[in-house]
Amino acid sequence: MPLGLFLIKWDPLQGPGIFAKSSVKDYELNQDQVNQVFMSHASGKKPAERMVMQVDKLSILSRFLERKEKNTVQRCLLILILNKGEKPDDFDSILKDLEPQIWENISKSQLKVNILINDAFKNMKEELTATLDAEVIKRRVIKRAQNLLDENRINEAQALLARSKNLPQQLVKAAKDGFNLRLEKKYEKSVKSYEDARKYATMLQEPELADEFEANARRSEEIPVLEKKREKTINSAREHMKREEFLEAAKEFKVAGELSDKLGDIVGKEINLKKHDILSQYSELDGLAD
Repeated sequence: MPLGLFLIKWDPLQGPGIFAKSSVKDYELNQDQVNQVFMSHASGKKPAERMVMQVDKLSILSRFLERKEKNTVQRCLLILILNKGEKPDDFDSILKDLEPQIWENISKSQLKVNILINDAFKNMKEELTATLDAEVIKRRVIKRAQNLLDENRINEAQALLARSKNLPQQLVKAAKDGFNLRLEKKYEKSVKSYEDARKYATMLQEPELADEFEANARRSEEIPVLEKKREKTINSAREHMKREEFLEAAKEFKVAGELSDKLGDIVGKEINLKKHDILSQYSELDGLAD
């Protein structure tokens, strides 16, 4: 599954910058990487509409968006970070379908655009989970077994062929169960299902899938811990507000915003960080009055 979706917006004074994003933990783009992708598109006489490239260790599919209105030109860039073994062609239509929604919302609040990108990334992952195909996995495993036979590794080939009969179906079921159980907030069961999927992928010699399921298992472990910590932090902030300790409340809301970011909750992040800003400003003005 993809690792991140980023919307880059061109500013006439500051150049390209990240306007909205949604990604799994630890996958980000820095300004140098943004600049490199943007300039790669714009290097010719006419901007390249679609590009596939390697930036540092990141595999990237990007799409250039441009709209002319009267005397102004708006330019944006959609950047999708791909996971190991993913085919860029599988995501072209998804990025193309996003374009009209981006132009519809780009002039509205940044929060609306963040929600749009977050929902698009979430739907993309859901769609890919739903289409995880046991038959495709089975064909890859059989091809792998044939290669082993060509190398006279007969016992390994026979073992792999035997596993190809039932394990692909079990892998797909476990992966889908892990995803659905996470949506239902049944995190312990989700972890178990993803770990089963990882085990089956390892047995089928599918290392990319095994890594993906391992990461998902750890994510299902992490979410309830982060949610509990955020709830505790917000309750603490509210207690500080009751005692009119606004600066302390602001600090707690900032932490809650950072935890929301880790949870991929764009709305929660924006709301909590705005509360932090408002309370910080109030505390500063209140201090001046004293």
